[in-house]
Amino acid sequence: MKRRERMDVLFDILVASPEGITREECCQRAEIDRDQFFEGRRDLLEWLVETDDTVSIVVIDRPGQPSLYKLGSLIDEAKPHLASRIADLETRMRTSEHSVIPFVNATDGRTADGKRARVMRKYLTRLREDLDELLRAEQLW
Repeated sequence: MKRRERMDVLFDILVASPEGITREECCQRAEIDRDQFFEGRRDLLEWLVETDDTVSIVVIDRPGQPSLYKLGSLIDEAKPHLASRIADLETRMRTSEHSVIPFVNATDGRTADGKRARVMRKYLTRLREDLDELLRAEQLW
């Protein structure tokens, strides 16, 4: 099954599972393995971002049980977990900023990869600086 087909199958399964579905169940229905599931999920997330600004794949954490995946409104589904999701995103951003440094150092800034690495570092650094500024302002109040 090609990537686009996998993405379409994953979308159909999520539409047919409004209460959510585990990764294992989804893999079984789609006849794909774990890696193919995550690749299809990533492709579907990118497609949803390009085509809709509120629907995404929502992950419902269930302590002691497998997480559920479903299509849902980012706004509605994220409200109960907003603070932890924002903290998670900020951690990922800081990790990405740190992780891009070796690529900047290892590439020639005139090559496509070198240019991409430098643009990523530039914008991740700017984002961190802006967030740090917000944090300092909050601490003053």
